[in-house]
Amino acid sequence: MAVDTMCSSSLTAIHLSSLAMQNGDCDLAIAMKPAYAEAFFNRGNNRAALSDTVAAVTDWDRAIELNPSHAGALVNRGVAHRQLGNLVAALRDLDRAVELTPNDPAALFNRGLARKAADRRREAV
Repeated sequence: MAVDTMCSSSLTAIHLSSLAMQNGDCDLAIAMKPAYAEAFFNRGNNRAALSDTVAAVTDWDRAIELNPSHAGALVNRGVAHRQLGNLVAALRDLDRAVELTPNDPAALFNRGLARKAADRRREAV
C-alpha cells in the first residue's frame, strides 16, 4: 500500500498541533489545580510524544511527587530513564510500578527491557 507523503506530512502536522493544544489544556488544568497529579502525567505523556523526554520526566516527577502510587507515571518515567541510559533510575521506577500493579503488562514488559539493558538477563524473563 502506497502512502501519500504529502498526506502523511499533513497528518503528522495535525497530530503535533493536537498534542500542543493538549499541552495547553494541561497547562490550564495545572494553573487551576496545581496539585492535580493527572494533569502533570498527561502533559508528560504529550511532551514524550513530542520527543521532549527531559520535560516529560520533569512532569512525571511532579505527578509522582503528588501521587507516589501513580503506576502509570512510574512506568513512563522508568521507560524514559531507560531511553536516557539511566538504568538504576529506570529499574527503581519499574520495580515500584510492578509492586503497585503486579499484573500490568506494560510495567512487566518494560522492567524486563530495563533488566536486559542492565545486563540482568536472568531477571528479565
